[in-house]
Amino acid sequence: MLPYTTYQIPEPIKNQEPSGTGWLWMIFRGPLSDTERDLIHKISVALQADFDKDVCCLYTSEEAPLSLAELSKPAPKLVLSFGVPPSQTGLWIDLTKPGLITLEAFTYILTLSADALANNAGAKKELWMNMKLYLEST
Repeated sequence: MLPYTTYQIPEPIKNQEPSGTGWLWMIFRGPLSDTERDLIHKISVALQADFDKDVCCLYTSEEAPLSLAELSKPAPKLVLSFGVPPSQTGLWIDLTKPGLITLEAFTYILTLSADALANNAGAKKELWMNMKLYLEST
């Protein structure tokens, strides 16, 4: 038998449906602390997004996997993933380390988890550079 790669495609979960018209989707591994929430608010302001109107926060875990392809519309303009690689969100794109990739439908930025990002100045700088690239392209 040839060595074929198999992928596990997560099933959609009803509590993960984005609400409103959020064009910025943020993906996390779990609930955020108050410090992490402040950082996320600052990131959304830097992206010129109103946190209450434009941002849709999605959470994933081993027990509740996430499939972005199965979520209802409207589609995001930007997906900002905090420590969750695209392969764990049902997207089969090659982005295994922090960085930016522009797809036909949206832009995907992968960075460290929110708690690791809060304590890593180099990762914050890299995220800011990727966010600037996104802002320049829109």
